[in-house]
Amino acid sequence: VIMTLSILFRWQILNLIYKGVTEEVMKNAVIYLTISAISYPFLAVYNSCAALFRSMGNSKVSMKVSLAMNAINVAGNALCVFGLHMGVEGVAIPTLVSRMFAAVVMVILVRDPKNSIRVDHLGQMIPQPDMIRNILAVGIPSGLENGMFQFGKIALQSLVSTLGTASIAGYAVATNLVTFQYLPGVALGLGLITIVGQCVGAGEPEQAKFYTRKVIAVNYGLLLVICTCMAVFRSRVVGIYNLSPEASVLAQKLLLAHS
Repeated sequence: VIMTLSILFRWQILNLIYKGVTEEVMKNAVIYLTISAISYPFLAVYNSCAALFRSMGNSKVSMKVSLAMNAINVAGNALCVFGLHMGVEGVAIPTLVSRMFAAVVMVILVRDPKNSIRVDHLGQMIPQPDMIRNILAVGIPSGLENGMFQFGKIALQSLVSTLGTASIAGYAVATNLVTFQYLPGVALGLGLITIVGQCVGAGEPEQAKFYTRKVIAVNYGLLLVICTCMAVFRSRVVGIYNLSPEASVLAQKLLLAHS
């Protein structure tokens, strides 16, 4: 549903958020959104299967498939952009291919009889209302919280789009770079789901609290190191993107402020 709506109303969505951008930027945005939207169902399948493996305490599987997916994406970008000179399509198509690959591999792996949780046939996919209600009771508030954060980012991008191409480029680069600062928290958070789930399941709520505090402390320690490094070496990090001088200065200021 989300894929279909994103493709059907791609012009309206982008014009709403990025009103006033140049025609060339808008055309490239439409191309990228159209191709990347096709990958949404595959990304959903990958994430669902990865969640199953994490719930079994086997996060190595999702890590290895994720590494392979990103390797395909990066190699595809290099080939399509620098080798075939495909432009924005050269960025979007490898993303689609890598997500398709990851989804297919994860579906094959989740059918392994050795797994404590596995999907053997489509008959197992029959919805269970009670289970779905329990999941949505946690998932909907969490989704709304994340949705508010994403809405704020979209509103900010809409504002930045009125400031010119250099601002758009500088903001886009800074936004990409600061995702590295979020990575430890995201990774530790995913691991914490398994740890806390097993502690609570074993009837040890105090252990769950202990490990939660420990993981938060580790996360802050990693953030201190990563943010310090990115603030100190921001000019070199931003230099990877070969931006214009104006966009580069803006990206460095944003990266420093965020750090």
